[in-house]
Amino acid sequence: TAGMAGSWPGVSVDTDITFISYGPQVYAVRITDGTQVWRFPEKADPRKTFYAAPVLTTDGQLIVGDYGNGLHSLDAQSGLERWAFTEAKGRWIGSVLVVDETIYAPNADGKLYTFDLRGNKGWQFEAKGALWAAPVTDGEKIYVGSMDHFIYALNPANGTVAWSVDVGGAVINTPALSAEGMLYLGTLNNEIVVVDTANGSI
Repeated sequence: TAGMAGSWPGVSVDTDITFISYGPQVYAVRITDGTQVWRFPEKADPRKTFYAAPVLTTDGQLIVGDYGNGLHSLDAQSGLERWAFTEAKGRWIGSVLVVDETIYAPNADGKLYTFDLRGNKGWQFEAKGALWAAPVTDGEKIYVGSMDHFIYALNPANGTVAWSVDVGGAVINTPALSAEGMLYLGTLNNEIVVVDTANGSI
């Protein structure tokens, strides 16, 4: 892309197409020859900047948030917008997590929003700090780190807190989940912290 973008690129891949969120637009690019398939929005909007990597759903949607307050569902084939959510009070920095037919979307307003694939809002969880990182799941709980120094284990059905633990520093990156049930996360306290998902112990 020409010019300077005010964001870092987010990339995801589906078979022969790569989806790139960068600067004021999201791009679909054919891997085999590098040709652009579509871009969103067609004309760059200076009020929108994309940081979060787009996430593909099983029904062909591409979910991506912008640095304003817009979370967008795009048709992965055409780039046309299917639905948008603009009620959040903060920026969309972290990518969403999609599990089956539920979208878990972290926002810098401190809330983890949930949606079905049609964009209908479900439960929401509110931390005491901004959410910059994508959540992860082991199929039993949703784990989300916050700028409030806590990692939260949430019930995916209703957002109730199974446990939470203060890890000593702000969490701005997505935790890595091991097969042994351990969460590995870096904090802004210059530490790597390992948390047992069974009970939240460090």
